[in-house]
Amino acid sequence: MSRGAKGKGGMRKAKTASKARVKGRSKRKSPSYKGTAKRARERAAEAMDPKVAIIAKDPLRAEILAVAIQRLYSPSEFARDAGVSVGVAAYAFRVLNENSIIELAKTEKVRGAVKHLYRANEAAFIGDKDWGALAPVLRPGVIGATFGNFNGRVAQAEETGKLYERDDVRIYWAPRDYDEIAWKEYAEILAWCIEESERLEVETVERGANGDAEGSSLKATVGLFLFPSPTHSEIKAYEREKRKKEHGKAEPQAPKRSANRKAKGQNKRKGQNKGEGGKA
Repeated sequence: MSRGAKGKGGMRKAKTASKARVKGRSKRKSPSYKGTAKRARERAAEAMDPKVAIIAKDPLRAEILAVAIQRLYSPSEFARDAGVSVGVAAYAFRVLNENSIIELAKTEKVRGAVKHLYRANEAAFIGDKDWGALAPVLRPGVIGATFGNFNGRVAQAEETGKLYERDDVRIYWAPRDYDEIAWKEYAEILAWCIEESERLEVETVERGANGDAEGSSLKATVGLFLFPSPTHSEIKAYEREKRKKEHGKAEPQAPKRSANRKAKGQNKRKGQNKGEGGKA
């Protein structure tokens, strides 16, 4: 009995000593979630727009948008232009349509089949924060789509007379010389302008919902651009290179005869001359 009691007493002392050691340690801090939502929103604001990821995943989609943003376009037409199968073209169109980047405008009956014509909508526009996320190979298609859409809207406004009906229309562009500091500062200014244009649109919707709008909603197009321009010497060099390529295509050089073929031709002519001499 005494041995058992002693054993229990030893266990009690060990537990007490263990508790004392634990008590002496600093408690492990539980993870703090303070400000997590705010940081997550800030990261999300800088993330690539989901629609850009959809376009960037396949170069064919950027090619489709480059045309569909200017006019109605069908999978069969794209298949012919891009040299791909109709199935591949149809799949690319379906992905863009399911993600609301293009929309079905109308259908036409052609030779017993139904032709589906699509057009790009506003979701096809890619903002400045998404530009850096695009692979260089996709940028020409995106630029073509963006400028094509902008030029189309300017043309529509001009044809309908909307371009001239207000005195406060702003159309301006100018060449500038910027160093790296000025470039970055102006890029930030344009990013701020884009954010402000979005804020003003949200406030317009809110005022309309609350009955506080001033007049009817006014459809508007906002264009902001900043891009590097070539120097005069770079333009001249490009034009010279272009002329060289065009000249090479227009006048293909005759294939050079190999040394063996040339020698055979000379020997053949010599033989003919000898034969003629013998006859004479």
